Amino acid sequence: MFLIICLIFLFVTFITYYKTKDYNIAVFNCLLWFILTVLVCIFDLPNNENAFVFVLLATVSFAFSYTMIKIKPVSKVNNNKAIKSKLSDDTQFKKINKYVVILNLINIVYLFNFLGFSFSTFTNISVLMTHMQHIAYMRYVDNAETLPLISRLINVLVYATCGYNGFFFAKTREKYCLMNLTGLLIQMALLNTKSILVFGLAFFVGGVLTSLRYFHIKIRIADLCKGFSAIVLFIIVFVLINYFRHAAKYNLYVELQKIMISYVVGPLSAFSIWYEYADESTLGLGANTFACIFRLFGLAEQTHGEFIYIGDLTTNVYTIFKHLINDFSKVGAILIFGLLGLFSRFIDSKVDRRDNYYVGISIVLFSLISVAFFSSIFRFTVNVLACLIIIFASFPVRLILK
Repeated sequence: MFLIICLIFLFVTFITYYKTKDYNIAVFNCLLWFILTVLVCIFDLPNNENAFVFVLLATVSFAFSYTMIKIKPVSKVNNNKAIKSKLSDDTQFKKINKYVVILNLINIVYLFNFLGFSFSTFTNISVLMTHMQHIAYMRYVDNAETLPLISRLINVLVYATCGYNGFFFAKTREKYCLMNLTGLLIQMALLNTKSILVFGLAFFVGGVLTSLRYFHIKIRIADLCKGFSAIVLFIIVFVLINYFRHAAKYNLYVELQKIMISYVVGPLSAFSIWYEYADESTLGLGANTFACIFRLFGLAEQTHGEFIYIGDLTTNVYTIFKHLINDFSKVGAILIFGLLGLFSRFIDSKVDRRDNYYVGISIVLFSLISVAFFSSIFRFTVNVLACLIIIFASFPVRLILK
C-alpha cells in the first residue's frame, strides 16, 4: 500500500507538470511531499497509511485546483514592456540590503555578548562544547527560549530582505545576496536553534522560485547541482553544531541521522503517528496555524507539540497539516489546500506577466509551501511581520533612503 501511495505521488507530480508545461508552486508542492514520503520509506520510520493518504489527498486537491484554470500564455509584447519594471533592477535594493546586513552584524555582536561568549571560548574545544550545552539547556528551562526583543525586530527585517535576496540572486548570482543568510547561520550557531535558519532559507527559496517565474529563467542542470551542494553544506553545518552541542557524545554519522530524522523526514513521520489519535472535537479556527496572531490579541495561548518518539529519536514538529487539522478538521484542511491552489494559480499568472503588485505575495506563498514539512510559517510573530514587509515592498511605493 505504501509503495502505491509513493507511485500516486509521482504520478500526480508528472500530471501537474504535464498540464501546466511549467515548473510552478503546484509541481513544487507535489515534489516536496513525494520526496518526503519516499524518505520515510527509505529510513523505515514509523508511519500510518491513513495519514499518508490524507497528505496525498491534500496534495491532489492543491494540484487539481491549480491546473483546473487555464491561463493564456504571456505575450512577447507584455514581456518587453515589463522589462522596464522597477524589480528588473536591483540597484535600489542593494542600498537597503547594505543597511540590513549592518543590522544583522550588530545583532550577531549583541547575541555574542548576551549569551556570554568571548573570543577565548573558541580557542578551547571543551570550553566551547560546555558553553553550547549550557545555552541548549537554558533554552528549554524556565521559558528561556525567547530571543531578546531587539534581536527579533532585526530578524524581521533580515527575513524580509532574504526574500528579495533570493529574488535577485536567481537573476544576478551576486554574492551580496548571500550575506544575510550567512548572518542567520552564525545566529543559529550561537543560539543552537535551527528554526532561525530554516525560516530564513524558506524566504530565500521563496524569492528564488518567484524570480524564476518573473524573469522566465530556465532551470539548468548546473543550477540544480549547485542547489543540492548548498543543501548538503547547510546539513553539514547543522551536524557540526549538534556535535558540539552534545559535547561529542555522538559521532558525526549519528548526528547526521539525528538531523535528517528529527528535522527533515521526522516531522512527516511524527504527523502520521499523531494522526492516529488526532482530536477534531475542538476546532481552533486558526489558533494553531496563525498562533502568534491569536496570542497577540489574547484569543489563545501558543502551544507547541509534545515530543514524539521516532525510533530512538524525538521531534515536536509535525508539519503544517497538524495545525490545519486542529484548526479546521481533516476535510477542512483538504479544502483549504484546494483554495490555496486556486489562489496560487491566480498569483502565478500575475507574476508571469511581471505584475509587481503580486511578487511579494508569490514569495510568501512559496515560502509557506517550502517550510510546510516543518511547521506553519505563520505561527511566529517575526515571520508574519516579515511576510507583511515582503508583500508591501512589491507595491509601487518609492522608498527614499537618506
